[in-house]
Amino acid sequence: MESEFVKRRIDTIAAHFAPNDEISPTHLLPM
Repeated sequence: MESEFVKRRIDTIAAHFAPNDEISPTHLLPM
């Protein structure tokens, strides 16, 4: 499913912006 690919990409982007995992991916890319 695309959602899995998107989630992986968002997780990678979030890791670059917030390695501490303090910011939620939903805040970076609201759906």
